[in-house]
Amino acid sequence: KTLSSAVSRKSKNTIPSILDVGGGYGQLSYFIPDSPYCLVEPDVNGISGINLPFADQSFDYVISCHVLEHIPIEERTNFLDQLLAKSKSGVILLNPFYIKNTNVEERLQLVLEITGAGWAQEHIDCTLPDLELVPEITSLILL
Repeated sequence: KTLSSAVSRKSKNTIPSILDVGGGYGQLSYFIPDSPYCLVEPDVNGISGINLPFADQSFDYVISCHVLEHIPIEERTNFLDQLLAKSKSGVILLNPFYIKNTNVEERLQLVLEITGAGWAQEHIDCTLPDLELVPEITSLILL
């Protein structure tokens, strides 16, 4: 719902096309039923956000929800470049960011020990993105 509200605010009475990178089973499409929608999800359709097979500026908005923290650091610049290239109007990122002095690693390790959640291991392995590194990309919309 948060993502659909952001898209609605940004698109101002138009129906934007959406590329949802890492969107699971496409749940976002339920909240934007009138928008042309395309899902990128390696586990669902084999398409990777690292090498998007679409022409540049193919979509009004590219959305990536809780994905950046699963992208290895050495691939993040390429990943963000791919998202930006495919978008006409902007990229919307919704994900956790690293915040200094918050014991992120310890919390994630505890979650992993208690639950065995694979996502927690990926957060540890890839590290949370540092918000200070993202503002240089001006067409990103951070939620």
